[in-house]
Amino acid sequence: MAERGGVLGGVAKVLNAGGGAVVAAYDISSEALGNVYSSVKKTATVLPDELKHVVGSGLSSVLPGEKGKLEGKIKEYEKKIQALYLTIGKESSKFSDKGMALESEMVKRLLAEVRGYMDEIQALKDRITEIEAERQSRDEKRREPKEKPRAVVEADVLQAVRCAIDDALSKGNVRDESKKTAFERVARNLVSDDHGLRSLAVRELGLMRNRASVLVLSQAAAIKDPELTVDILNALAAIGDPSVVPLFEGKTKNDNPNIRKAALHGLFKFMAESTTTLLIDGLRDSNADVRLTATTILGWMGASEALPALQDRLEDKDARVRKAAITALTYIDDKTVIRPVVRMLSDDKVDVREKALEAVRTLMGIDVVFDIHASSKNLARDVEALQDWWWNKTVAGVDAPAPWEVVETVKETACSEPAAESETIEAAAATDETATAPEDTVAEETTEAASAEFTYDKLMALRKYDLLKLCTDQGFECDVAMTKAELANLLINAVEKKN
Repeated sequence: MAERGGVLGGVAKVLNAGGGAVVAAYDISSEALGNVYSSVKKTATVLPDELKHVVGSGLSSVLPGEKGKLEGKIKEYEKKIQALYLTIGKESSKFSDKGMALESEMVKRLLAEVRGYMDEIQALKDRITEIEAERQSRDEKRREPKEKPRAVVEADVLQAVRCAIDDALSKGNVRDESKKTAFERVARNLVSDDHGLRSLAVRELGLMRNRASVLVLSQAAAIKDPELTVDILNALAAIGDPSVVPLFEGKTKNDNPNIRKAALHGLFKFMAESTTTLLIDGLRDSNADVRLTATTILGWMGASEALPALQDRLEDKDARVRKAAITALTYIDDKTVIRPVVRMLSDDKVDVREKALEAVRTLMGIDVVFDIHASSKNLARDVEALQDWWWNKTVAGVDAPAPWEVVETVKETACSEPAAESETIEAAAATDETATAPEDTVAEETTEAASAEFTYDKLMALRKYDLLKLCTDQGFECDVAMTKAELANLLINAVEKKN
């Protein structure tokens, strides 16, 4: 299936987080017209490079002030372009001749409007870039002087923790005398040289769930001990005091990936205003475990605004992240993600293909039949067939037969009188309605000849449909749900028993 398609060969439909569309480009040449008129149905769902930062992460980080207004305007233009795209499709379908469609005044006017909106979007993007540059310049000016040596910093942090403990005790944050004694004893262990005591103190303070624990743990989070910091973040998240959200936001930029993961988990529990934005940022983290965490949480949240960024994770180099992205898109349940998820049926990892098939069945609401164990060549062919069929069914309104219906016919006949109904199975697989089934040749000498030819490697080289038909022709009971390997073993074992 061609990756690029759309109205008049140059108008590409690009799905964004809201399920809308933007027009990415337009080539007015007659050559481009020839490429698309017949392929308008195969509209691309992959973001072109020049728009990824607009429809992807850019629109997910709306800030107050001028930048936020500009981004809002971009979204407004995208909706207008979507409407124009739909109108162009309707107008072009009225013409039987491609040249006539191109010369149509209505189509020309609509395309001119599209180009105008695209120019406006580019101008807005340029201004946003200027704003980002200005903000970066201000941030650089605000940078603090070079950090003091670590030994000094560590001493300062420990002293700050001691002060936080004293303040909590003196200001009455723990009023019950017995609890006050217990709090002081546990809290003092945070400044111990023993790492084990520090970790134990964090857990106990987390269980106390009081304001004093929050103040002391927040201060202790600055101690240069990654494992301890992770424990502190988990304890604070369990306490659930929203005053620590800025601490978690800052820790998402920490150098240690485990700390970044813990921070993202904590933000999910707090569901702060910044949670979705920082999780989307986490999708682009250099560490696969952090990307996996962000992807999984966004799926739990059903964050539709993260759709473009999650679709990008379908191309992640880590198979775990690709699987998590498929699951997340399934949770969000937006029909616009069906095409990219279907493409994952040809992933090079079988467990990813298995997850994709589960997702396709859920998103389509149909018990799709697909052989995830097929060869790479057959996978690509079957993916294209499934995508074409889904487009015909949902967009073109054509009630075309599903790619697996032939296999379903085999399933219906395989388990009841298989030898007598071989003609029905053959007719279901034929492309010519006039094709006739070969005569039944299931005889003893045929079975013996077949037995000599049945080797595992030869059988695995066949298509799944061929294996199902072979089982039927030989009179063996089979099930369309069986894998190719299971069918091959069934044939070999059944023939050996006959002999």
